[in-house]
Amino acid sequence: MPQLYTIGDPRTLYCKARMIAHRGVWNPVTKLWMFGNIDDCANALCELYHATRASIAMRETLHEMIVDGTCVVAWNFDATSDVLDVDALEFAEAQRLLAAGYAARRVLGIHPLEDREADRASDDDELQNATFDERARASSARTRRHGRMG
Repeated sequence: MPQLYTIGDPRTLYCKARMIAHRGVWNPVTKLWMFGNIDDCANALCELYHATRASIAMRETLHEMIVDGTCVVAWNFDATSDVLDVDALEFAEAQRLLAAGYAARRVLGIHPLEDREADRASDDDELQNATFDERARASSARTRRHGRMG
């Protein structure tokens, strides 16, 4: 009797055509894909992995978000204390993290941590406050000259 090789991963739902292309046969009783050849089974597993994992571009973008600090703001992830294996992320998880990262970048800029630190530790804070105070005084002087109460 020939040996059968099986795949029982429920994520094969996303790549049925690929399973069939590698001579896989669905068994509705056992809920397994069956293959008569180990090479076909291995190729089908590669297709499953490819269909359910993040693409190279997605992984590179996630690594960039970790490096530039977007991950801290968007995902509440600290690269110094936590470990995130980007290569092991499933496609849906990677999409969710990318969406949160892009939303954080739209709101806070490309490098949110650097931008936030620059806002806090700006050397010209006193200059900016002085300019604001001068404008406020000039505005109040104008309103007094024109007889308005402000």
